[in-house]
Amino acid sequence: MKRIVLIVRVSSDKQSNDEQRNQLIEYCKSEGYTVNDWLLIENVESATQKNELDGLKRLKQAIKDYSIQSVYVWELSRLSRRYEVLEQLRNLFIENKINLISKRENFSCWMKI
Repeated sequence: MKRIVLIVRVSSDKQSNDEQRNQLIEYCKSEGYTVNDWLLIENVESATQKNELDGLKRLKQAIKDYSIQSVYVWELSRLSRRYEVLEQLRNLFIENKINLISKRENFSCWMKI
C-alpha cells in the first residue's frame, strides 16, 4: 500500500502546529486520503540549524520503511530553509519517485510512478 507523509513544523515553542496540521489533513481528505493512508511528522525546531532536523531524519526513515507515494507540506519552508538540504531532498524524492505537494504555494511536483 502506498502511503503519504504530512510534514508539519514550526520554529519555536511560541508557535502552534495546529493550523498547518488541520489544513494539511483537510487537504489530504479532499484528495481522497484517510487517516490510514498517512504518516504525520510534527516537530518544533528551527530550519536554519546546522544539524539535520529530527523531522527530516524521521522522513528519511519513513521512506526506507514504507512505500511513500507523496510528501505533503503546508509550505516548502517546512522542509527546510537551507538550499542544500532542499536539493538533497529533491534528489531523494526523485530517486524514490515521491511526489512533493505544498498546499500554501499550490505547488506539486508529480513523479511518474
